[in-house]
Amino acid sequence: MWFFLAFRNLFRNIRRTIAILCTVALGAGALLAFDGFIRGVLDQYREDTIHSHYGYGQINTKGYRDKVFSSPTKHWINDGEDLKNYLKQVPGVEKVFPRANFSAILKHGKITVSGSGQGIEADNEADFFYSLNVEEGEPLRNEPNGILLGKGLANSLDVHPGDNVTVIATSTKGVIKKDEFVVTGIFHTGAVDFDSRDMRHAHHNNTQFIQFNLKSTFSFPLKKPTRFVGVYYR
Repeated sequence: MWFFLAFRNLFRNIRRTIAILCTVALGAGALLAFDGFIRGVLDQYREDTIHSHYGYGQINTKGYRDKVFSSPTKHWINDGEDLKNYLKQVPGVEKVFPRANFSAILKHGKITVSGSGQGIEADNEADFFYSLNVEEGEPLRNEPNGILLGKGLANSLDVHPGDNVTVIATSTKGVIKKDEFVVTGIFHTGAVDFDSRDMRHAHHNNTQFIQFNLKSTFSFPLKKPTRFVGVYYR
């Protein structure tokens, strides 16, 4: 009975009923549009993070991320080639990106700033990490002494593609070393903190800083992320 009375009441004032329906529809539409906008922003942020920083996953030695070590290189992955070959056989893993992270001091002329770097297989990573928007110069490829700088870091050093930069860092053997690099490109990701400190150089073989067989992290892309199960390696 109550439902019947409520239904009849809808037609007592048609204009009021239409106004209420329009208000509800407009509110529901606004909520759906806002939800779509937020989802789009989060999806884009996720994709930018994947394709500029980490890939779809990272592998470290057990406990490496749990605390700060006085000698972090002693806790790096020392069987990098074996792990790399193993990951290539895991279903769903498309490529493998070995990386060696290090902190360093960069010098250009009379300007000295600190930064954090990654020794990478540049030619292997270039196509996947496309969210590193290179706005000056070229992406890092096979240049043996090339270095790619974040925009904030490059601005602090006042350098441009083709300029020389001296990098001073502690090697994996605990000795302070320096090396000369040529800026191949300058990138920005939109993350100010990251762009103000990050640099990447091609790591083909033993350098002044890093032994070839040592890797701090392995990143990897996936063919179909939703179907990836996991990785177990001992």
